[in-house]
Amino acid sequence: MKSTITLSRGAVSAEINTPQYGYKTRIRMAMSITARADGKTGIFDNGREFDTRYCDADFILDEIQAEKLHSMLRTDARGEELQLLVHANINPFGPDFSGGDRRFQVRIPESTLGNAEERPYLTFPTSVVFAMASAPECALPPKRDQGGNMAIAGIPGFRQPEDWPHQDTAYSVQTVIGYGGNGASEDRTDNSDQWTATIAATCNESMAARLVHELTQRVRAKTFTITSSTGMYIFGRDGQSANSYEVQLSDPEISVVHSALDRYTVTFSVRLKDYISKSQSSFSNSSVSLTSVSVSPSSSSDSLSSFSNSSSSDSVSIGPSISISVSSSSDSVSIWDSISWWVPPY
Repeated sequence: MKSTITLSRGAVSAEINTPQYGYKTRIRMAMSITARADGKTGIFDNGREFDTRYCDADFILDEIQAEKLHSMLRTDARGEELQLLVHANINPFGPDFSGGDRRFQVRIPESTLGNAEERPYLTFPTSVVFAMASAPECALPPKRDQGGNMAIAGIPGFRQPEDWPHQDTAYSVQTVIGYGGNGASEDRTDNSDQWTATIAATCNESMAARLVHELTQRVRAKTFTITSSTGMYIFGRDGQSANSYEVQLSDPEISVVHSALDRYTVTFSVRLKDYISKSQSSFSNSSVSLTSVSVSPSSSSDSLSSFSNSSSSDSVSIGPSISISVSSSSDSVSIWDSISWWVPPY
C-alpha cells in the first residue's frame, strides 16, 4: 500500500503523506426533511446528482511536503480545482468509492496549515477539507459479511453497534406558565409525537460501502426496515417493537469515519415511521355506507350544527339545508377536521 497521496494542477503537484486515520467523509444528500405536525416525515428529494461530499482530513507532513503543499495552495492552485490521486485503502469520499488508484476532482474550501512541531521533530500538522467535484467509476468491494444478526435496509450481517443507538423522543405537548403562575398546555395527541434515533454502525469496508450505497442511491426518501437484537429498543422502551422497525431518514447528512484499516463507522439518523398511537381512532369497522343525502334551499351560510350517534347509524346535519346519514355497524366515528359548506340560494 502506497503511503502517500498526490494533489496536482497541470504540471504542479504535491505528494504528501496519507491522512491520519480518523478522517471523516460527510455526505449531504440533496433532500429537505421535515417532521410534520401529524408525526409523519415529509421529504423532498432533489435527486442524488445534487448530493455533495466532503472529507475532513488531518495530515502530519515533513518539511518538504509542507513547503510543497503550502506553496501550491498559496499560488498555482489558489482557489482552483485540483486532481486528487489516492491509492488502495484510502477512501476520502466514502467506502463506496473504494478501489485501487483513483483520481478525484476536488476543491479545497478550507485548510489549516500548522506550525513546526518538536515532536515528532520538524513535522507540520495540517488540516484540509476536500470537496468532491467529480469521482471515477468505482465498483463496490467484494461482499464480506460481518456475521452479525442486525439488518439495515435489506442488508443482513451487521454486528450490533458498539455504541448503542441514541434515541430522542419528543412528546407533542406544549406547556406555558403565565405571569400569574397559571399554566396552560396544548396537546396535539400522541399521534404527533416524534421518535428519532441516531445509529453508528461499525463496519468493515465491504459492509460500510454497501450501507452507504444503499442509503444514498436506493433508499433516500423511501421507507426501510431495521432489524436488531431483541431488547435493543432503538427508539426507547415505549418506542413500539423491540427489534424490528419501519423507518425513514430524519437527517440528509451521513458521516463515515475511517478509524483504522478496514474499520469504518457509518452514522445516520432515522425517524420511526407512522407511530401508531394507542388513542388513535377512526372508523373502526369497514362496514360504513352512505345511505342518504338531502338538500333543501337556503340563502345563508350553513356549517356543522349537530352530530348524533347510535349503534346502527350515524347522522350529521349541516344547518337546515343539507343532511347526510351514514349507516355503520360501529359506534366509533372520528371527525378530524371542521367542515363548513356554503349553499348558494336557488
